[in-house]
Amino acid sequence: MADGTPDVSVRTLIDRIAVIERQIRRIEDRMGLEPLTVASAQQETAEIAPQAPAGPSSKQDEFEFEVGQSWFAKVGIIVLAIGIGVTLTRPFPGLPPVLPALIGFATVGLLALLAWIGRNSFEMLAAYLRRAAMALAAFSAFRLFFFGSPPVFATDSWVGRSILLGVACANLAIAIRRKSPYMTALSLLMGLAIAILIPSEWFSLLVIAATAASAVVIALRLNWLSLLPVTIPLTYISYVAWVFLNPLPGAERGTIGPPDAAVYLVLVYALIFAAGSLLRSDRRTEDGPNVLSCVFNCAGGYLTFLLHTLAAPASTFVTANLLAAVLYLGIAVAFWVREKSQIATFLYSMTGYMAVSAGLVRAFQPPDIFIWLSVQSLLVVVTAAWFRSRFIVVANFLIFLVIVASYIGTTEEESGMSLVFGLVALLTARLLNWRTTYLEMKSEPMRNAYLFTAFILFPYALYHLVPDLYISLSWIGIALLYYLLSHLIRNRKYRWMGHGTLLLSALYLVFVGINRLEPTQRSISLLLLGAVLLTVSVVFTVVRSRQREKSAAPVEDKDADGAG
Repeated sequence: MADGTPDVSVRTLIDRIAVIERQIRRIEDRMGLEPLTVASAQQETAEIAPQAPAGPSSKQDEFEFEVGQSWFAKVGIIVLAIGIGVTLTRPFPGLPPVLPALIGFATVGLLALLAWIGRNSFEMLAAYLRRAAMALAAFSAFRLFFFGSPPVFATDSWVGRSILLGVACANLAIAIRRKSPYMTALSLLMGLAIAILIPSEWFSLLVIAATAASAVVIALRLNWLSLLPVTIPLTYISYVAWVFLNPLPGAERGTIGPPDAAVYLVLVYALIFAAGSLLRSDRRTEDGPNVLSCVFNCAGGYLTFLLHTLAAPASTFVTANLLAAVLYLGIAVAFWVREKSQIATFLYSMTGYMAVSAGLVRAFQPPDIFIWLSVQSLLVVVTAAWFRSRFIVVANFLIFLVIVASYIGTTEEESGMSLVFGLVALLTARLLNWRTTYLEMKSEPMRNAYLFTAFILFPYALYHLVPDLYISLSWIGIALLYYLLSHLIRNRKYRWMGHGTLLLSALYLVFVGINRLEPTQRSISLLLLGAVLLTVSVVFTVVRSRQREKSAAPVEDKDADGAG
């Protein structure tokens, strides 16, 4: 109240609290308890309050519970599943062949029921039971074909195949519903196992294709891109295993027979997996799973295709590899157009170039093959220019060096092919210069590398092609050609190549030509080289003086005007 007297409701509350305190004291007196003070209440509260667990002992307890609860459950279920599986592999003579498989499916139902019952109270244990049930379901389905004497179904039975595919699809559906990448990978592995163990050409290959497509769709829909680097190598390994274990007609078991149209399904697998990377949602960066998918798809896909087509006739091999080249280069173009990819474009384009090289090697014999490989090198640089890929340029240069070294190492006599290599090196340098000028690609080191290669190849070729009398003269001719190119193209690098070639000519005459040439020939060569060197010196002196006159002309005019 405003006058200082307490409110009626407050008085009533105080009176009730006093009554409660008197009642509590009576109870304490009758029970013989001591009155509770503030200090004793705080002490009892501190004793009753839970103590903070000690650090090391708490961690040890947690680890112990983890081992006892999680690890033992996982190991126990795995051991139980293995035990049931081993039991199902026994022939059980005297029993109906279908009975072990039925027992297996009954066990699967029991495990699934236990997992459903404990889905809330024992979530972790239920997950392990569910995985064990899925594995046993697959094993029980395979038991219908194997381990029995006689088996329930032959491998060509469509009823048995339908059961296998049904179990695989059911496992895959459960894995997707539970959002488990681990269980999904195991379900896809079952599909590949069906393709290997049930020998039928088109059935097996289509099951592999369906498994690959399922992996791509799941990876894209659920954003499980890490599923692809696991599925891709297993797919190609499954194809190779199928070829060896169930060869095509016309080949013995354990060998690779001549391929028919089925081998082109390998290219279909490659296209399916490439779509998994192309259609991903986040295309801003090329992360680890995407890069691994491209590496496995290029390496595994083309090596599998190449391994099988090696048994084909030359014409079939060339056609197949050219088709593969078109596919891989098309994928590279798609990656470049869609996302300006650097890594994927490089990997798929280099795989396409490899297929072209394989076809050329099979189609032509030395030395003609080196001409075609040189032409291919130019085409690679053109496509690399469009892709703006330094990786392709560097890789192509290394391959070009391997081609040159292979020619030099495998031919006994120079046939003029080194001149072609030198010309290709010059043309490649010009293409890279065009790329730098118009498309803003920095390729200076690679241009220098190609020019240096041409600088070495031309003298090497002429050294082996022309007689000793004309070696130095031919080198002088190359130097003059470099000077002409430098004037026409207005590039000083060719002038330096001319300087270097003249220096090589002088060194050859001084250290080699003196012993090989006759006195008259030696004199003519030295006089000609000296005349060329003096002529070049005079030309550079005149050019240098003209440049100085041009640079000094504006200053002289200004002085003259000032004097006037």
